[in-house]
Amino acid sequence: MASGSKLRRCRSTHLFLFYLIIIPLIAFSTYTVKASPLSTRLAPAWSDGFDSPRWKEFLKKFDIAEDEMVIGWRNLGRVRAREYQDAKALTAAPASFKSLGEGAYFGPFPGKWAEDVGRTELFLIIAKSHAAHGASMLFVEDDMAKPKRTKNQPAALKQYILENGMDPAKTILFSQHSRTLAYQGLIPPFYLTKSLSHPDQPHGENLLGIRLVNVKTMDIPTDIEDVIEKSRLPIARWDTWGIIKKWPGGLKLGKKGFEVKSPAT
Repeated sequence: MASGSKLRRCRSTHLFLFYLIIIPLIAFSTYTVKASPLSTRLAPAWSDGFDSPRWKEFLKKFDIAEDEMVIGWRNLGRVRAREYQDAKALTAAPASFKSLGEGAYFGPFPGKWAEDVGRTELFLIIAKSHAAHGASMLFVEDDMAKPKRTKNQPAALKQYILENGMDPAKTILFSQHSRTLAYQGLIPPFYLTKSLSHPDQPHGENLLGIRLVNVKTMDIPTDIEDVIEKSRLPIARWDTWGIIKKWPGGLKLGKKGFEVKSPAT
């Protein structure tokens, strides 16, 4: 009887060790197998290179119709991005930085501003070509050392727009940012839909026929300005439009945004 009892205890011990060791291993293996596709999904779209099937599939998001044109890119945090996603348009929510006044600011590249920490969403802004060409557009000339129009100076800016024969409420503005020196654009509230979060803000209608393509910031390389041509991402070539009044001669789209090119280059 004693030997039988010992045998049963020995078997029980072996069975316990089996479950203690083998079951966790099976669970870990199952988790690993299941985790692999998730890890792939979480990897940036560009992680396999710009010639990879995944990147080529990613680029299909940005198909531009013949009657459309790229206006620029806008980088946002989750809260504002959610408003755009719900409205399916640019809204008149208050701007964070107002160097040219209220409206929706944008850049030519899907790059980042110095203040863009935590901004997880990128929006490509696409408009109907005929509507954009019919809108007033103006480059705001200024002295970056002593800005008089581009550093939240509404009175001076309004006067400048009027001097150029345009309506301040309906003019899409372009300028060099007085602090970062990056080139930017601003769509005024006249062309923006009602803000869901700030319904009392002045707004208009989507008269430019704007549609947005939303992607995660992580899916765009951090050094995108260095590889923009290779990436084949759409960019706004403001210098080639020929419809922006006062656009500086010689200001061309370069690797770091818009920069002055010498005649030799």
